[in-house]
Formats: sequence, structure tokens, C-alpha cells
Amino acid sequence: MRRNNLAAAVFAVGVVMTAPAYAQDATAGSSAESAAETSATTPAPIAGKAVLVMDDTLLNMTLKQHPASYTGALTTVTVPMGEKLRDDGVAALKARFSDGAEQGAAQDGAYNIALRLDGFSYKYDSLSTFGMAVTPRVTITVTADITGPNGMALHKAYSRADLTAGHYVASFKPAQKVLNSLDKALGEIFNEMADDVAAAATSSAPTDTTADGGMSASSSSEMSSSDAASSDSASSSAAPAQP
Repeated sequence: MRRNNLAAAVFAVGVVMTAPAYAQDATAGSSAESAAETSATTPAPIAGKAVLVMDDTLLNMTLKQHPASYTGALTTVTVPMGEKLRDDGVAALKARFSDGAEQGAAQDGAYNIALRLDGFSYKYDSLSTFGMAVTPRVTITVTADITGPNGMALHKAYSRADLTAGHYVASFKPAQKVLNSLDKALGEIFNEMADDVAAAATSSAPTDTTADGGMSASSSSEMSSSDAASSDSASSSAAPAQP
């Protein structure tokens, strides 16, 4: 029975690999383009520059995994995870920061975003469409430690579960459909990071104490001197006369 189930699973994705050229396809796009689509409508740019900080292990990470589904259970997808995090991250953040974004070592005065991959999985969902189409879905969690100007610091885990870039009836490249869904998930994650940076940067911005009724250091000094003189005068007036 289990052999029959596996055979059916392989057949389901086998259709994906051997479909005729006229087969319908509801997904499209490529790596950085798919990630940048999430940034099509963005708020005002964040003043400054974003730097993705990734160690060599993460930067060179490549995953080869089976799906977490019966559909396609005997197939694998090779995911250049380090490349995806770098390219999708830079593409999404570049649209959100006034001075752009890059991957590299931490820089003084920049918003440095140190990444860690906590988990990744994918599946071919055919149940939600009653077997009429296949929907690649990805689940990913990335933790970011973000530091920036004025002592800004942020630690947060960002997740997307069962996210898809669309479904298809058949495709010659099912693995690419999984990668497209990953691009979309990462695009959303990096835009959420940018939203958090914008909020944190606003709350950590220094306040000008000389404006709106505040006083400068010289004014404060002058007032202190005036108060001291008044205090001395009051003390002299209050002192009893010496015989």
C-alpha cells in the first residue's frame, strides 16, 4: 500500500516535469524581481543605508531537501539559501533605504542587519485544489539582530508559513516554482524588517532640547547665575542686624 502511495506521489509531480508546452502556469518571475515586487508600493525611504551581515556559513549555504508532502515525496529541490537571502534581501531593502543596501561587513553609521536561518521547509499542496493543480508552499524563519544610529537595537524572529507565489497545473520546472515562493516569502520578511527599523529609528532619534520651549546650555547657566544672585540677596535681607 505504501509503495502505491509513493508511486502516486511521484506520478503527481511527474506530470509537473513532463507536461506539454501548452500547459497552464500561474506563477512567473525570477529571484530578485519576485522579492522586489513586494516593495512595489512602499512608504517614504528610511534615511541611511542597510547592510546585510552574513557569515561565510550562511552566505555559502545550499540546502537539498525533500518536500514535506506526499506529492513529490521522492523528489528534491536544491535551494541556494545564502544566495537567496543576500539577493532578495538587498533587492527589497534597497527600495526602502535612502542610501540603498548591500551585503558585507558591519559599518559605522549604517543599519547593520545580522541574519540567522532558523528553519526552512516546502511542500507541493494538491489537496487544496482537489488535485486539479499544484501549489508550492514554503515555510521559513529568519532571525535578525539589527543595530543602527543613536543606539538603536532590535532582535526579532521573522516567519512566513505555507506562503506561495501561485499554483500551476503543470510545469517543466517544479523546483523553480518552489524558489519563486521562497522569493516572495523573503521579500515580505525583509520589508517587515524595514518597517521595524523605521519604527525603531523614529523612537530612538535624539530630541532637540533647545526647541519648543526648551533652553540652551547658556540660557540655563544664565538662569542659574541669576537664581544664585537672587538667593544671596534674599539671604542678606533676611539676616538679623548685627549689634
